[in-house]
Amino acid sequence: MYTDVDTIVNDIKTIYDNTESASLQNTTARDARILHYLQRSVEDVWFHRAWPFAMASASITMVAGAKALPADFARVSIEGGLFDSNGISWVEISYQDMAYLRGRRLRQQGKLYTVGSTLQVVDVGSTATFTFVYQTQAPIQVAAGDTGLPQTFGQVLLLGAVAKLKEEEGDTRPIWRADYQQALAKMGTLYVKASRPQQMPQTVGGMW
Repeated sequence: MYTDVDTIVNDIKTIYDNTESASLQNTTARDARILHYLQRSVEDVWFHRAWPFAMASASITMVAGAKALPADFARVSIEGGLFDSNGISWVEISYQDMAYLRGRRLRQQGKLYTVGSTLQVVDVGSTATFTFVYQTQAPIQVAAGDTGLPQTFGQVLLLGAVAKLKEEEGDTRPIWRADYQQALAKMGTLYVKASRPQQMPQTVGGMW
């Protein structure tokens, strides 16, 4: 199990990264190259599914049918959504449909919401409290010294970075991509699908 970025970088250099470029051997540039591919792996893995560690929930109060989105909001995944005080899941519709309903003053026509620049519900005349469950943004930047990676996440990041490094080196053997996909599938079996708001795990630690 990998729990920190430095160990991942060192193992990639000693086991997988067979660069012959003198300018990249044991240098800051070589570390930066590996961190670049680790960052790409983070983004791939983060949005692969609604991982519990990537989900968050927020109690929000709608005023005049609208509310600013949480600062770390990325998207409403299949496991997320808007839930009222009775725990009932509201139905997400498009912004165009929301504008149509509001334009015709069709309020109280079902429990509907949309996500645009803000979070909105059809009934603009009500003030109500909801629980909003969403997927957070991926870590902005993987950096040396980062610790506290979720279980198996580090191993998947390593294999994802290796697959990308090998492709860059012109090594097109399918084993690199296959190892990455297998580890990603195994990681999925270790996480129960994110439950509804009352049981929703929060993001682990700072970046992770």
